[in-house]
Amino acid sequence: MANETSGKTARAGGPLRYFWQTGCSSCQRTKEFLLKNKVEFESINLAETPERMPELTARGLRTVPVLMDDERHIIAQDLRDVAAFVGLEMRHKPLPPTVLSAKMDAILESALVSTGAVPTERLGESLPGRERPHRELIHHIFRVAEGFLEDADDDRPQGGSLNVMPGADVTTPDLLSYGADVRARFRAWAARPEAADGGRELTTASGRNTLDFTLERATWHSAHHTRQLERLALPAVGAAPAMPLSAATLEGLPMPETIY
Repeated sequence: MANETSGKTARAGGPLRYFWQTGCSSCQRTKEFLLKNKVEFESINLAETPERMPELTARGLRTVPVLMDDERHIIAQDLRDVAAFVGLEMRHKPLPPTVLSAKMDAILESALVSTGAVPTERLGESLPGRERPHRELIHHIFRVAEGFLEDADDDRPQGGSLNVMPGADVTTPDLLSYGADVRARFRAWAARPEAADGGRELTTASGRNTLDFTLERATWHSAHHTRQLERLALPAVGAAPAMPLSAATLEGLPMPETIY
């Protein structure tokens, strides 16, 4: 799904600097958005230039993606915020929650099958250019869905951090058990009547947002990392995806075009 924009306006504040990191899904998506809209910016990959990190910490920031000028900055995860920051009007409507829920279920199923193809003894290996072991990549796929469930639960009004890391002793069966539990909980949530109310406001770690936008972000986020698992991590350990993500599952999700 294209992210439609219009009406670029003049922006003050000095040159734009965009801080990102290899392998970060939101980073890739925001960078593609800026390039497609011909926004001029300095691209700063902290994985390659860690000496630029003090520019973030000086403003109390410790994570990417971040877009800043001489006066302001934003956490550049939500493209609506990015568009507003650079003087664009963004028009985008997520798919209905029922459609997104079906896609998330298919994504989690595919991720579980691919997870089973990674031997425990290979979970500590990483993709090139980023120190993220396969066990962390796999865990993150399911943690994204779990974080959404926490946001959507009225009894737990704010989800926890997505940067929860599995222990170094976590095995492939452990990840399969965790992923299957998350999928079962997601399916139970999706069967509730309130799961179809896309306009319902949720309190998330990044502030108030509607259910449809929050679910859309979780869905494409898990899908993006599942693509990395099946197209990059599995070949690296000598395996192939037995149930790869289908074009129908990915259709309509505003995902990054680049996988890594």
